[in-house]
Amino acid sequence: MNYEADRLSFAPVVPRKLKADRKIENFHYRGATLDVEVCGYGDSIRSFELDGVKTSDTYVPADITGHHTVKIVMSDSFRNEMAVNYQPACWIFNQFGGSHGRINVSEAIFHSCNYFYYELGDKMALSHIDSTAKALGLGEPTGIELPENIGHRANAETKRKLYPGYDGGWFTADQIVAAIGQSDNRFTPMQMCVYTNTLANRGVRYKATFLNRVVSSDYRELEYENQPQTLSTMQISDDAFYAYTTGMKLVATDGTAAGTFRNYPIPVAAKTGTAQIGLNNTNAFLICYAPYENPEIAVCVALEKGASGASVATIARNVLDYYFAFRSSATATETENSLLK
Repeated sequence: MNYEADRLSFAPVVPRKLKADRKIENFHYRGATLDVEVCGYGDSIRSFELDGVKTSDTYVPADITGHHTVKIVMSDSFRNEMAVNYQPACWIFNQFGGSHGRINVSEAIFHSCNYFYYELGDKMALSHIDSTAKALGLGEPTGIELPENIGHRANAETKRKLYPGYDGGWFTADQIVAAIGQSDNRFTPMQMCVYTNTLANRGVRYKATFLNRVVSSDYRELEYENQPQTLSTMQISDDAFYAYTTGMKLVATDGTAAGTFRNYPIPVAAKTGTAQIGLNNTNAFLICYAPYENPEIAVCVALEKGASGASVATIARNVLDYYFAFRSSATATETENSLLK
């Protein structure tokens, strides 16, 4: 049951082994008393009855009074067997049966410790998590000159839109899974690049653009030059800035991206990510910026079914190689259909 401002919604999940007819009597909800009966098993509702009348809604309105009966018949099936028995776990525990011990924020980024962020997700207010993600550009328009898919952040509003009816309730488990970037978080590589840029700029989010400048057809006249546009600014404390930048630097020097960036001639800050899309498939992500002390470039690499974030680090390194070689070239010329400096 999920308590909302205007209703009490129902979204039960009953394991197959616990299949039975179960009943709660005299359950008090605001001005009403409810007898709630759940029949069968599964993770979706086949039918919902309020006082013997079937309804497509799966909730009791907040203004209801008196004594009422609710009967829920489950589907006797599961849409996702893994999700029903989901138990959050850290990769260290899964592989080695141990843990990282007591760690701070920088070390949690360095180790990619799920438990640390599960705990944060459980303890923090959803509004704080969501407003921070929004300020960093996640699930927001980037400003590019082409149509883009905005995606969405995992929150109660998003879930109600994506899963109308009984599947739309927001629970603590949703927030815990969202805290490691999964759940219903849907972000484009461009948004992740803006996010990385904003982290590097200590909370200043700039409009993304594909346009540098416009010159005349004979390359003699500068017709237009794009200027940076600030979309938002988030205040980031010294402690917070030090914590995440140090963690990202450790990823590049000693962590999951160290094989690629440890001996790179320019200091890099990075974070790898591995998004599960089923039992045996993962998408690979990596974000980075460089130089670490005075950032000039932010990169995001996303590869479907790419195994792990560490496996795509070489792609990011190739981008950095080209950028820094191009920047230092004194003889580079700009011609039609070439990448502008």
